[in-house]
Amino acid sequence: MSLLKTIIQYCGESDPDRKAKFVIDEPFVVGNHTYATDQRIPARVPGKLVPVKKLESGRKYPPVDQKLICDWEGTFPLKETHAINDRRLAFAMKECDDCAGEGQYGCSCPDCEKMHGCEQCKGLGEVHANERFMVNERSFASEYMAKVIVLPDVNVFAVKDRLFFESGQLQGVLMAMTD
Repeated sequence: MSLLKTIIQYCGESDPDRKAKFVIDEPFVVGNHTYATDQRIPARVPGKLVPVKKLESGRKYPPVDQKLICDWEGTFPLKETHAINDRRLAFAMKECDDCAGEGQYGCSCPDCEKMHGCEQCKGLGEVHANERFMVNERSFASEYMAKVIVLPDVNVFAVKDRLFFESGQLQGVLMAMTD
């Protein structure tokens, strides 16, 4: 898979109304890396894989290069790694309670008789059965861990409130769940 296709997987959803604080639906360049994020997992690959573009007034990319988010240069390549025990736990699914497994629901508006996609399960009818996935005694959301552990030859290192991961040239960070 190309580096650009790899990084695009970490983009968030588009914001057609332009209400979101940051542009997350496309990869962007900071320094000598191409970044993408869904505001939960910032990830990067080396190189300028997309053109640098000027955003319209009031729009900006997330500050993924700030050390508050990740000291990229001080963290990668990972010097120590943690084992991921039972990977299946991140993929276990159950029926969505919000839509009873239908993936959609009928609108309750008196003027609208349309079916709407379920926001909880994103129209799939299923949600992750295990909300938390543990690495080095830290909790991470299974929904996001599933994106990390499917990467080929992925290495992870959990410290404080973050899980750092790398797979080939892809590097990223996932924030731990707060209790």
